[in-house]
This record gives sequence, C-alpha cells and structure tokens, in this order.
Amino acid sequence: MKKSTKTSGVLFSLGICLFVSFFCAWLKASTGFNGFLKWTPNADKAFEYFLISAWLPFVLYLLYTAFSKKKQALFFKFLSLLLSGIYIVICVTAFFFLSITGTIVSFDPSTVNILPSGESLPDRSKTVSDTEPLLRLGFSGDPHWGSNEAQSEIRTELLQNIGAQHYDAFFILGDIADFGTKDEYYENALADIAKNMPSTPIRFVMGSSDAKFNTKRQFSKAFLQNDKNLYSHIYAGHVHILILNLLWDAEDFNTKQKKWFLKEISLIPESDTVIVVSHCQIVASGYYTKSGRLFGESHDLIGRLSPYLEKYKADLVISGHCHFMEYLEKNDISYAVAGTMGGKLDSTLDYISPWSKWLSNSDYGWLEVEVYRTFFTFTFYGYDGTVLASASRDTVTD
Repeated sequence: MKKSTKTSGVLFSLGICLFVSFFCAWLKASTGFNGFLKWTPNADKAFEYFLISAWLPFVLYLLYTAFSKKKQALFFKFLSLLLSGIYIVICVTAFFFLSITGTIVSFDPSTVNILPSGESLPDRSKTVSDTEPLLRLGFSGDPHWGSNEAQSEIRTELLQNIGAQHYDAFFILGDIADFGTKDEYYENALADIAKNMPSTPIRFVMGSSDAKFNTKRQFSKAFLQNDKNLYSHIYAGHVHILILNLLWDAEDFNTKQKKWFLKEISLIPESDTVIVVSHCQIVASGYYTKSGRLFGESHDLIGRLSPYLEKYKADLVISGHCHFMEYLEKNDISYAVAGTMGGKLDSTLDYISPWSKWLSNSDYGWLEVEVYRTFFTFTFYGYDGTVLASASRDTVTD
C-alpha cells in the first residue's frame, strides 16, 4: 500500500469523525435539544454512544494500516469504509431534513388573530374604575394536536368556551403539536382555532414537543408571524407580560435570555403588575419518572430564576408542561399551572409541592386572570365553563 494512499485513507476517516462531531454540536445547539436529551429515557446515552462510535471508522482504518500486510486487514478497511458511508448518510439526511423543516410548507395563519411580539394590549388605566379590570386574560397549554391520546372533542368545546369570554388575549402555553416536525399538526391547530375562536387575540408559546427537532423556524412561521424571537415583553399600560422560552427545564435559560429578562424586569416600576409566562413550570407538583427524575418542580429554575422573580417583585408566574391545574404561593409570588388544553392528563402524582394551595389532575380547562389596579383575580375553569377554583391576591409592591 502506497504511503499517500494510506495517508489519504487516514485523513478521510478522521474527517468522518470530525464531520459527525460537528453535526452533533449543531444538533445540541438547536432549540430544546439538550432538554430532550435530559428528559427522554436513554436519549442522552444513545446520543453519547453515537458520538463515540463515530470514531470507529478512524480506529478501524488505523488497524488496517497497522496490519496492511495481512489478509484480515482488508476486513478493517471494508468495515471502516462501510461505517463511514453509514455515518455520512445518517448525518446528511438528518441535517437536510431538519434544515428544511418549516421552509416547504406554507402555513396560513391569517385566519387566526395572532398577537405578535412587540404589540401592546389595551391600556385602560385612565378609563376604568378601581372595581373594573384593567386586563382580562386566558391561559391554557399542552393541547397536543396530533396525539392519539389527546381529547379532541374536549379541546374543541374548550376553544369555543374560551372564545365566548372575549379576553383581551389568550395564551397557549406550548406543546401545540405532539411533534414539531409534523406540519399537518400545526395546520390542524390553526384550522381548529380559526373555526372555534377566530376573534380572540392569541399568543403562542413554544413547548418542548414543538421543539422536536430544530423546529424554531417552523414554529415561528406558523404562530409568530415569522418572528424567531421566542421570548418577549407585552405591554398593557401598568401591566407587563414577560414571555420566557423555557421548554424542558433551565437548559434554555441561557446567558442571552437571562440578560434580556433582567433588563426588562428591572425597568418595570414596582407598582406595576408583572406576569411571567413560560411553557416549563418552575414551582409545581408532579411525578417521578422511571429514571427517578422529578417531572414537576424545577430545582434548577428555582435556583437560577426564582431569585430574580422575587427580587423584582413578579406577581404571577404561569406555565403549562405539567398536564394538570394547580395554584401555588411561594415567597409572595403566585404560581399557576394550566397544562390542560387536551393532552392526556397526568393522572398519577406522587409528589405534591409544599407550596401547593389547590390542584386538580382530573379536569381539562383553562385559567382566567383579571388584573385590577391593586390586585388580581384568578379563576380555574373546566373545559365546559364550570368554575373549579378562584381567589384573589394583592399585587406585590413592597
């Protein structure tokens, strides 16, 4: 075997290793992928094994060069080339598929009243009395269009009842689709919303299922009018709604988003009402997965985000992700979970948060929030409009 041929083969097999490594790095940099690895059983191990095994072509070719004078050396060469071809096909196919996601299908969200980033809600601070709400909002999440376990008939009735409330805005708290790369799921969601609540302004929040995989562009195209910024500040006079991009846990609360959040919330007067919205819950009850991980209260977010919520006097934090309804209070902040828009409910909860005040994991429904000058009220509704729980709290000003 010529030395130049040997060198070329070694460099080629090394190039395959580096190519796969760069592909994996690109994948890990995509929105929500690190959370998927953390929370999907065995996904992190499978990804790690795939990355490590990508060095096999290189190792096999080195063995071929070391034993090139022996007949069995051809086996190492053949196996190296075969694996190189397999890795090329896998990575190129996956990269091509994930890169074009959301670019081919032309969504038509024009029939849905989408509330885009940067648009304000009504400022009624000068037009209403102290006994009238400044703002009326609705929240629910995790409809999971496309899931065989989702309750489509209940979801339809829920949409109709929410539409009848004529909220200033309704927030869908993520997991619109059961799988983000399925274009038809988003198309069905837009069609159902347009049919059952066409006039209500809607703000869509990206969820963990929506982020499978590398679907930020697709989600933005369908629900955010091509705005690729997944976190934003919605103004309504003295009421501020800060939307965070928290998909699985604290993985997406990166330096960039944290810097933006601290800048926005630090500039809000303490007398104003602050509502923080995300897909992933911060404080909540939950259950333990088979791996022993708690799916519920996020200790990472409690450590990394809650101190800022408390420092800057957030009033209410609302999320989905958990498929039940819950109200909690922790250090003068109200927390609400409303992941009950149609996805299969979390029927078994073996962890109850010490901050929980009310919980229902047997009802589909939504949360209504009415903001007044010095207090806010919240009401949990069943999907048929039945009141499940309600209360009020003063806004945090001290």
